[in-house]
Amino acid sequence: MSQSTRLSWLLAIFVVAVLPSSAFAVETIKTESVQAEDIRLSTQGKEEVVQRPIVVATTDIRDPQIVAKNGADVTLLFTLFNAEGVQSGVVYGVELRQDNRLVDVVTFNEQPLTLSAGESLPVSFTYHAPSFFSGTYAVWIVAKTTSGMPLSLYKVGDVLLQGSVQGVSLSDCSVQVAGEKYSLTAGVDVSDEEAMTIDCVALNQSGQAIDVGPQFTSHERSVYGPLVETEIVTGKQMTLPKEVATNISFEIPKAKKPQAYDAVFELVTDAGVVVSPKVIAHYVLQGASATVQNVIFDKASYASGDIADLLITWSLAADAFSGARGGGTALTALSLSVAVADMAGTFCSSPTIVSLQNGSTVTAAKVPIIGTCVGPQLLVGISTENGALLTSQSYEYTPVMMQEELKSPTAISMVVFIVLGILVAMAGLVIVAIKLLQYVLKNREILHPKQYEPTGSVRESVSLLNISAVMISFGLGASVLLGVGVTSVEAITINVASGMDTVTFMVNTDKTTYVVDESVQVFGAAFVTGCGNSIVSGGLEVEDGAGIIQTVGTFTPYSSTMFDQSVVGYHTPGNKNMFTRAYVEAGNILNSALGNLSMTVICGANAVFDGTNCVSTNPSPAAALSGANCTIAIGEGTCTTNFNWSITNATAPSVRNVTTNTVYSYNNTGTNESRTIQYGTNVVAAFNDMATLEAVPVYGTCEPESSWDGSICAATAAPSATITTSSCEIVAGGNSCGITMNWEIHAATSPNIYNYTTAVPYSTSASGTNVPQTISYGTHDIEARDGVTVLNQSEATAVCENNTAWDGMTCATIVINSAPTLTLTANGDIGATTITVGDDVTLAWNTTGVIDECLASGDWSGPKVIDSSELMTNVLSNRTFTLICTGPGGSAEETVSVQTIAPANLVPAGLSLNPSSVFNPVTGVYDSVYVQYSVHNDGGISVGAFTNRLSFDQGGDGVYENSVESITGGLSVGADSSLFPVYLASNVPFGTHKLRLIVDTFDVIDEGDESDNELVVTLSVPVPDPGLELSANPKTVRTGQSTVLSYDTNATFPMHCEILGPQVNYDFNPSVSGATGTVSAGPLTSKSEFMLRCTEPTSNTIFTKTTWVEIIPTIQEI
Repeated sequence: MSQSTRLSWLLAIFVVAVLPSSAFAVETIKTESVQAEDIRLSTQGKEEVVQRPIVVATTDIRDPQIVAKNGADVTLLFTLFNAEGVQSGVVYGVELRQDNRLVDVVTFNEQPLTLSAGESLPVSFTYHAPSFFSGTYAVWIVAKTTSGMPLSLYKVGDVLLQGSVQGVSLSDCSVQVAGEKYSLTAGVDVSDEEAMTIDCVALNQSGQAIDVGPQFTSHERSVYGPLVETEIVTGKQMTLPKEVATNISFEIPKAKKPQAYDAVFELVTDAGVVVSPKVIAHYVLQGASATVQNVIFDKASYASGDIADLLITWSLAADAFSGARGGGTALTALSLSVAVADMAGTFCSSPTIVSLQNGSTVTAAKVPIIGTCVGPQLLVGISTENGALLTSQSYEYTPVMMQEELKSPTAISMVVFIVLGILVAMAGLVIVAIKLLQYVLKNREILHPKQYEPTGSVRESVSLLNISAVMISFGLGASVLLGVGVTSVEAITINVASGMDTVTFMVNTDKTTYVVDESVQVFGAAFVTGCGNSIVSGGLEVEDGAGIIQTVGTFTPYSSTMFDQSVVGYHTPGNKNMFTRAYVEAGNILNSALGNLSMTVICGANAVFDGTNCVSTNPSPAAALSGANCTIAIGEGTCTTNFNWSITNATAPSVRNVTTNTVYSYNNTGTNESRTIQYGTNVVAAFNDMATLEAVPVYGTCEPESSWDGSICAATAAPSATITTSSCEIVAGGNSCGITMNWEIHAATSPNIYNYTTAVPYSTSASGTNVPQTISYGTHDIEARDGVTVLNQSEATAVCENNTAWDGMTCATIVINSAPTLTLTANGDIGATTITVGDDVTLAWNTTGVIDECLASGDWSGPKVIDSSELMTNVLSNRTFTLICTGPGGSAEETVSVQTIAPANLVPAGLSLNPSSVFNPVTGVYDSVYVQYSVHNDGGISVGAFTNRLSFDQGGDGVYENSVESITGGLSVGADSSLFPVYLASNVPFGTHKLRLIVDTFDVIDEGDESDNELVVTLSVPVPDPGLELSANPKTVRTGQSTVLSYDTNATFPMHCEILGPQVNYDFNPSVSGATGTVSAGPLTSKSEFMLRCTEPTSNTIFTKTTWVEIIPTIQEI
């Protein structure tokens, strides 16, 4: 069983068995909700509130760079670093922006990463830009959690793309609900009954009119979250004229459960080719919901008796924000259920109930560990006070650096991780941003910037645009710092609330270490969310190295703005704190928040600061690296090339292929070192520890006459060609007509198109589309050739048009009676159609030419009206319908057949009940039962998804105490579904019980027989084997001696037990006299067998255990 499969299986058990019931021992624990201290002051007559930050994660992007650009391919290299705790669910992606507008995003979230404390992971990938992108684009690398909580964001640089084709530009896009317009990032809340559209202005720049339609994909919380199923919305096709601005509007398919979502919209052709940039619309589906944003363990392995320190970040209903159209969903008295399992799937903690306190969405919890737990997996759910489950989620905590070691049981016991050191909580709403720590900078203190925020409601920013390296949350209330240890902060997130609106600011520097007088590059972002008539605006300022306040950027209402500003650096080395101020203005109200960006300023290369000046010293680590491209042989997947490198002044040198995650060498130097690379772009880098010193791209390409098939360079096929030609009609008096030809010739040295019939060459091009050509009367063999070798051919025929005939020179006019034509269809189909038994069939027919009469035969008869139709009702079996229409020019006959098939029919196919191996030795009650079932489709058509309900009647008294519903994803004809494993009930006694399975519970599938959807079976759960024990002491006696029999039934539920054998007949009931005891047997005269036999009275189940006593004969002298 794979790790992901095991985790899904555990989550299913947790949701079905743990959350709704008390099948396990549940422990309620206290949690710590950290509140913040308010500081009030007056600035320019405007009241402001200051709060301390909350740090909830420490994952960062380091050393991002563009290492190669080849056409539309951009190869990126960076390092993911996690400072403290075990961070799970890390995903990353690349975003392209043009004029500060997001135009494309590609995420890598199929296999989220887990990083342990202090772990660095080099990452390289190649981004493929759409073929219609042209111009200069800003490239950003983004890291988030699967729930959309931002971790880090960096602008890597700008790239110039020169698209090979022109596409469709989209502008002025908005979301419309009930006639009201909202921005794409407003996060408008809608009910499941409302329609929601995305409206844009489309400009077709392809040079020709094209037919397009919408393509939508939806992600939970953000585009970095998982894909979700949506309702089915029929997307209309439309034609876009060239170079004309056209208003377009398409309905957005909504998700199926209350939550926040990103809907990604693109325009595609009928062939599925994307022709427009991506447009992301953020919306909220109204209703009760909650989100577990993130959970951090303090370490990656525990022993029995340990306490797991968890940092839980969560949020309330997604529609609970100020200005929500539906008023928001109020949730109180929420509880969070937590269970911990090890990497093998064994629970190593009791299910724990955590009470979530109002006004706090960051919770510190301590969970007792009851068993050895390596690579812990967390199962978590949030429920209301009446037990309604709002969300359930699983987290895997096996860091990247552990994944190979954990394959060995010996290595598992060796893994110890650093305790998470930063834990801060907030009152109000979490606004998240996450900071990456530069591990090479030591002994630096984090500055805790103050934030000014007015009193009043704080709404959730459901569309966050946060760029940071330390996850800092600000809110209303007091603050307490629970941990320390962050060494350097090059990014912070500042949240400013104004009335009912919340503005999230992010500001970060491009690095943590600068040289004296080096300019500091400041990246910033501001995002305003809301659905009301907000009039807020604001900006972001920093104090540069010369002590001058500089404006990084400003923003306007409901805009998503990103800033990129260079400011003056510092003139002396040391640890510096760059003052940062974010402010929001709404009328006469000024709200601002203050922070500090920490950085280190050092002397230049080969120099140190002596207190006054930078003086010469030992050089810094550096590297020179080069590598050659190589050619992959046919049939191979890799090739070998040579590398040269020199690494100086490094304490931990290495050379790695980041693309394949392969270490090439730990040596400082290498000359013509032979190494293997894969097909495509390989990023090879020289490191000191995990700091990148130099990176180069090298390319593996297939040798000539081969191409990459996904795994090897496969040999290219021999020369081949495709060719099609049209035919034509010669007009009266003419002797030739025009045709069109289409061809493609591959791998040919001398491609050409040749008319074999007339011996006339037509073209030497390897391809042609709709190429015109004139041919004479008759059939012509048109050949596609390589030299004189024919690769393929097509016939083109020139015939005389109607009422003309070839007289040897031209098409002369003649008088003829043309033969009639007939088209006969059944339900619109020609030739044959298929229906369900009992359905109706419409027969329709049309003719051309002069028709005198039409006669029917087969399964209908008699004369029929010319060019008409007829309805055949309640067709129960296969039918054949023939129609003959006759006129002066002859007759036309057509036949259509109707095939009938049985409707779908779903029946239960299998149902089994198996108890757990664990039972109560006092009562004989099993701790749980495990049920498996399957469904069979014995109908005539395939079906889509449907829901089944499995119910358990403990004791068979007619009362079904437990029920579980599950979805079957569809069944083809005659197919059986996979076995559905379900943990159905707990504390189950042995004896007779009933199971009831109702297939297609909600009658979603139209079946021929609905009466066989239910199966009720009576099954018997056996009495648990107590494991009887019987022993004799001594085992060997002399003739006439006795022995003592010791017994243990290992269970005290009622049984009639007897000890049988020579000289003993003893019975007892362990529920009365206990499970253990002794009985004397003797005197014995021969080898003796003794039996302990226990009978359970209700089922007459018998358990036995025997033992023997050997006899030593007494020898008497005579």
